[in-house]
Amino acid sequence: MNSGGGPAISKIRLGIFISALILLAGLLIGCGLLGDTTYILDVGVNKEEAGSVHKDPELEEYTEGTTVTITAVSNAGWEFKEWQGDAEGTEESIQVEMDEDKDITAVFEKEEYQLTIEVEGYGAVEIEPDQETYHYGDEVTLTAVPDDGWEFKEWQGDAEGTDPVIEVEMDEDKDIKAIFEREDYSINIDIIGEGKVEKEVLSTPEGDYPYETILELTAVPETGWEFKEWQGDAEGTDPVIEIEMDEDKDITAVFEKEEYQLTIEVEGDGVVEIGPDQEKYHYGDEVTLTAVPDTGWEFKEWQGDVEGTDPVIEVEMDEDKEITAIFDEKPLANISVEYLQVGPSNIFRVWVWETNIKGAVGFKILDEEQETVPIGEEMARNTLEETMPLYIVDGDDNVLAIGELTLEELENEDVFLQWAEE
Repeated sequence: MNSGGGPAISKIRLGIFISALILLAGLLIGCGLLGDTTYILDVGVNKEEAGSVHKDPELEEYTEGTTVTITAVSNAGWEFKEWQGDAEGTEESIQVEMDEDKDITAVFEKEEYQLTIEVEGYGAVEIEPDQETYHYGDEVTLTAVPDDGWEFKEWQGDAEGTDPVIEVEMDEDKDIKAIFEREDYSINIDIIGEGKVEKEVLSTPEGDYPYETILELTAVPETGWEFKEWQGDAEGTDPVIEIEMDEDKDITAVFEKEEYQLTIEVEGDGVVEIGPDQEKYHYGDEVTLTAVPDTGWEFKEWQGDVEGTDPVIEVEMDEDKEITAIFDEKPLANISVEYLQVGPSNIFRVWVWETNIKGAVGFKILDEEQETVPIGEEMARNTLEETMPLYIVDGDDNVLAIGELTLEELENEDVFLQWAEE
């Protein structure tokens, strides 16, 4: 028997069932038991200034099973090292499968650079700080220090300039070369006196007179001068020296006038007057020589380093000189003259007793054509003149010397004659 209200009760039960189903579905959805499951991917970096991480796709949440590509992007001077956390590896770009919430960190570290220093020439480079490697942005001070005799020229390679001290910022591997070159020196040659200095390069690495050049100096005096010594940056009396160029040099070559001796000799009786009379003379000095014969002598000639018959000469001193003055004894006759007046007649009697004339055998008076009278015998004449020539002759009747006689009475008197012209 049906009770009243049956259909109504069935409707109520259906409504309650539907409501329960709706409530259960809500609960299942709220608990994630129904619909897609999602996860969160957190990425970061170990140092903010080092770089960043990009996600592809870039979402706040990822459905389970989604593959996400993450890429580490390093900033300048940094390099990616590895992934840490919920991912591992050293590849800059990796793929992550979302099967849970994940926390991944990209680890970056500063790039390391090498600084290579080379040297050309002789010198060194001081490095501060001196390390095997440097990080990005490190400042390094380089100081070029040349060896003795060398000088810094320039930097080449990854640095340029001529300043020996430079600052290098490390932003990559760098290869830098310091160029040194030999110092060039000047040599100044002064001259005292008259002469010159000849220079000859015996050995040189390069350039005109760089460090360690060997230079030969030769002192060459002018005529009449002689080398005395070196002064200044060289010493000694050797006219040829070798100089090593290790600094600028100032050298003086000292020359002095040569000194000469004048030696005078005399042959015969006489003297030589010397003006000026000095022990030594310099090149170019003028000396006057005067030959002064003694009584009964006459100057004949100069011999040796000068020649001539002029008793007064000028001698220029350009070397040691030896000069001889030759004096000859004058022709001389010892004569007696007697003048007599006998009645109306005058008689002139002459004797030539002896003579110093070699080869003389006789004499004549008035005329060369007269008969020769032997030495020591008398000649008498009555033809008289105020002065009368006297001829001394040899055995061949050649006239050797000529003199003059007067009417004065002479007794054994020496009378000087003149040599006959040849």
